[in-house]
Parts: sequence; structure tokens; C-alpha cells
Amino acid sequence: MFKVLKNSGYAKSLKWGFFSIIINFLRQILLVPVFLYAIGKDGFAFWIIIQTVSLMIRSVNLGQLNYTSNLINLNYHLDKQKVDEELSKGQSANVVLMSIQLILAILVSFPEVIQLYTQYGYNEIIDVKAQYSIFFLIISTVVYQYASLFLLRLLEPVGKINLTIKYQAIGELLTLLVTGLVIYFTKSIFNTCLVMFIMNIFYCIYLYFYVRKELPFSLFMTKGFSIVQGLKIIKESFLLSISFVIEKVYEIGLNLFVAKLFSPTVLTMFSTNRVMSNASVKVSNIITIPLLPDMQKQFALKDKTGIILKMKKFWNVTSLLIVVFLVLVLPFIEPLFNIWTRGEIEYNNKLVVYMFIAIVFQNYSTIIVELMKKTNLSIEILIYNLVKVLVIICMFYFSSMNSFIEGLGLSLFVGELVSLFLISYILYKRVINFMFFKEFLKTIFPLLLFASSMLIYAEINDYYFLFVFNLVVIFLFNRKRILRYVFNL
Repeated sequence: MFKVLKNSGYAKSLKWGFFSIIINFLRQILLVPVFLYAIGKDGFAFWIIIQTVSLMIRSVNLGQLNYTSNLINLNYHLDKQKVDEELSKGQSANVVLMSIQLILAILVSFPEVIQLYTQYGYNEIIDVKAQYSIFFLIISTVVYQYASLFLLRLLEPVGKINLTIKYQAIGELLTLLVTGLVIYFTKSIFNTCLVMFIMNIFYCIYLYFYVRKELPFSLFMTKGFSIVQGLKIIKESFLLSISFVIEKVYEIGLNLFVAKLFSPTVLTMFSTNRVMSNASVKVSNIITIPLLPDMQKQFALKDKTGIILKMKKFWNVTSLLIVVFLVLVLPFIEPLFNIWTRGEIEYNNKLVVYMFIAIVFQNYSTIIVELMKKTNLSIEILIYNLVKVLVIICMFYFSSMNSFIEGLGLSLFVGELVSLFLISYILYKRVINFMFFKEFLKTIFPLLLFASSMLIYAEINDYYFLFVFNLVVIFLFNRKRILRYVFNL
């Protein structure tokens, strides 16, 4: 049985998934001090801004890529004859949207436009070749997006999701190595963007030929190309696309609001603190992603009980892991943060605590959101993302009026909590059944207790209280499993 599990696609997916976690963790942790050493705090703030712009333009095609990939995955299980048709439509839509992304890349690269979203003057932009840096970074990101989120996802319905995750992880490793080494040795954002552009072009060409060899159906670039069919797919995926853009506003676009409402200095503080939270959520993503093809299949076959049971297991495992991790690591965050940022970025304990609370609820909602994405529930995802982002931006605005920096973390926490209850209610009413509501209440209550203890800790700064309180909560809600384990020793 162990051998079967060890050699299964799920086990291989987990292996490469955890490798991806390590790479993402190293990228987020290592690149901050490297950039601070190479180009200083101001240069690092500029890098954050242009990377944010690049990823926002990348989000233009995210909805369509997911929509088309989902159709191919679902039809492969239900009607294999439609796969070629959906593939040609998807490729047509890719050409149209990637052309739009190219136009946007050109527009935001004009020095006059760069001045609108940075604090650089015209001459400074020309001197550091900022316009070329932004253009190369955007095109590099767009090309890699097509390869990793469209080409590699074609391997999922044929039972090779482990290869999807594997080559996505390898791409992340190459990005880490190239970005870190080039910025360290050249101390130039322009050189870094140029080398990343060249690397991604060659890697994506390799992935195209590799995926084509692995698929049992034909993969083509121009066969059946039709602008009309491409526009039709774009229209069908429009709500999902808008939803993904809004989601990216939450994930990285908030950086632009922070830079404008506060300052580049506060931006570096906000961004580096979010790095820690994003690293924690990556753990749950790796556990979620391999489950999704089966959940897609269960959704298509209307197996609601199977979906709920997978959600329950996900919540029980990941929530416990993240809560334990956050409670244990909290006393060490400040000294590690100061070492990590070389003392150049101020540490704010309340900001960190509020962000940690936010990621617990973000983790909880992950599997619901990913299921809705994979089943093209566009309106539901749009409502969820729109409400979350609007709540956060409104709270950002009011926080800036009072120079309340901690309000940035509090905004994330409130936005995550409100949107979690909203999307859970939507899922309960439109998709699942009463069994979901029952499991939701059982699994969300200990997290609300954890959030309450963190809020108290933020005010009284008593770690002993936080530790004992959560130790008791963990025992009370897991006592049967703990006692069963102890007596079986």
C-alpha cells in the first residue's frame, strides 16, 4: 500500500508541491535582502511597483486561461470529441488577449505614464531605463503565464498533474536564480528584467514541445484559429476574467494603493510583512491543488458529499497546521525580520498580528474559491472578490486619513472574514447542501477563537496568554484524535 501511495500521481504532486513551497519561500525570503543590498530601499520600492504593474497586466488573461483549461478538463471526462474544438477556441482567445497585454505593456512603459504610478521624475526614468525594464518584465510575465497556466494545465485531465506542478516549480526555481543572481551582480533592474525576458522565452519554447509530446491529443498553435471564436470565449469568460483582475488587486494591486495613500517607505513595510503571510498560505495551496481534478469530476457527477468530505479534511489539516505554526513562530518574528531586512525596514507588531489573523481565514476560504474557479462559477467568484477588495480599499482609505499604519493589516483581516462568510453562504445556497453548513460551523469556530486571542494579544502583548489559550482550544477541538493517538502508543 505504501508503494502504491509513493508512486501515485497524488504523491508525486505533493512532492513537487512541497518543492514549489520551498522555492517560493526562498524567493520571498532571499530576494528582499538581496534587493535591499543591491539597490537600496528606494530601488526596492520601485521594483515592487513595476512588478505590481506587470502582474496586474498579467491578470487580464487569467480568467480566460482558467475558463478554457476548465472546459478542456471537464470535456475530457465527459466528451473527448470536444477537446480539439475547445483547444482551438482557447488558442484563439490567447492570441487576442496576449495582443491586448502587449498593447498595455507599451502604454504603461511610456515615461510620462510611469510618472503617474511612481515618484520618479522624467529624467530619472530615462537614466535608469525604467521604460524598457517595465516592458521586458511584462512581456516575460505574459509569455510564462501562457506556458504555465495553459500549456502545462493540459496535462491535468490525462492524469499528469504531477508534471504540471513539477514544471511550474522548475520555472519558479529558474526565476529565483536569475532574479537573485542578476540583481546581485549587476545592481540593475534593467539587466534583471532583460535576462528574465530571455530566459522565459527559451523555457516556454521548451515547454511547448514537451507538453505536445506528452498529450494523447493534438496540440497546435494556429490550426482552427478564429478571432470570432476567440472573442466568443472571451465573452463567455468575461465575468471570471473581471473576477481574477479584482483578485489580483487584492493579492498585489493593493501595493499601488499603499504607495499612493501612504508612502514608498510604508509600501516596503506592508509588502515585506505580506511576504510572510503569502508564504504561509502557499502550504494550503499545495494541498489543495492536487485535490481539485477529483473535485472537478465530483462536481460534474453531482457528488456533493464527496466534495464536502474533501473540504472537511482540508480544513481540519491546514487550519491546525497554520494556527500551530503562527503561534509558535510569533515570538521570533521581530528579530528575524530585522535580520532579514538588514534593519532598513521598520517592524510593526500589530500590523504583523492582524495579517496573521487574515491568512487563517484566507486559508479556510482557499478550497471553496479554487473549487468555484475550476467549475467556472464566475458570478459567485466575482461577488466574493469584489466585496473583499472594496471592504479593504475603503478601510485603507480611512486608515490613511488617520496615518493608522496598523489599519492596513486590520483591513486585510476584516476583508477576509467578511468575504469568507459571504462565499460560504453562496456555496451553501447555490451548490452544496445542509451537510456543508454543519461542517462549516464545526470547523470555523476554533478559528474565530484563535482570531479573538490574537486581537487580545495585539493589545496586551502577553505571549503566555496566547500560547496557553490556543493550546487549550487545540486540545478541546482535537481531543478525540489526541487521546486516540496517546492510547495507541
